[in-house]
Formats: sequence, structure tokens, C-alpha cells
Amino acid sequence: MSAVPAPAVPLNEQALIYQWFRQQHWTPEAYLALSANTNFLMELSEGKLHIQPMPTLSHQRAVRRFVACVLAWAGKGDRGEVIFAPHPVRLWPGKYREPDAMVYLAATATAWASRKAARLIWPWKSTLQGPCA
Repeated sequence: MSAVPAPAVPLNEQALIYQWFRQQHWTPEAYLALSANTNFLMELSEGKLHIQPMPTLSHQRAVRRFVACVLAWAGKGDRGEVIFAPHPVRLWPGKYREPDAMVYLAATATAWASRKAARLIWPWKSTLQGPCA
């Protein structure tokens, strides 16, 4: 194994830990175990862990508006459920993402209740009027 070059600027303890995590090869099982036991915003792609930055205030406001609209839509006729991050979603083998919010359709409740599969609404287009349109 080759030596890791010294960083150009000193790193604090958290940055060193993040750097170490990113350099390791991660299995889906190891990623899911870590994800379930930490509060890092992270995703897995081809064995590499990607630690995400904290969302900005404007990003959080956009997500809040999206979630409010989806909750209003989903609540009409029990169409589905909104789940918030962190909640790993397997896109395909070796590729996991943690979207800010997910919409699970009621029609697929059996599948997502077991966390084996889910049909997500994406991209979501509103049929509501007013602030959620």
C-alpha cells in the first residue's frame, strides 16, 4: 500500500477521519451498518464513501417547501408516505444515495415496508394549486 501524501494545509481531527473513511473500500453491508449508527450525510458509489457537506439554509428551505407540498398531496386519499433523510436508498448494486426526502407510493407499501424495494416519484410534478403549484 502506498503512503498517503501529507496535506498542503493542516487538517483537524474530523477532516482526518473523513479523509480516512473516503480512502477505504466499503461493502454495501459495511456502508449500511455505518449509516445506521452515525449522523454523517454519506453515500456509497463503487465501494467509495462520499461524505456530503451539511446542507445550506436555502437548500433546507427548498426541501421544506417540497416536503410540505408532497405531504399535502400524499395526504389526499392516502397516496403515500414521505420519508426524510438520512435514509439510504439503493439505486443499483453498489450505489446508494441519501436523498433529502423520498415519496413512497401507497401502491408499493408492502415493498418499502420491508425496505427491499421502492418506487419513488421523481421528478415530482405538482398537480396542486397555490403555493405548492
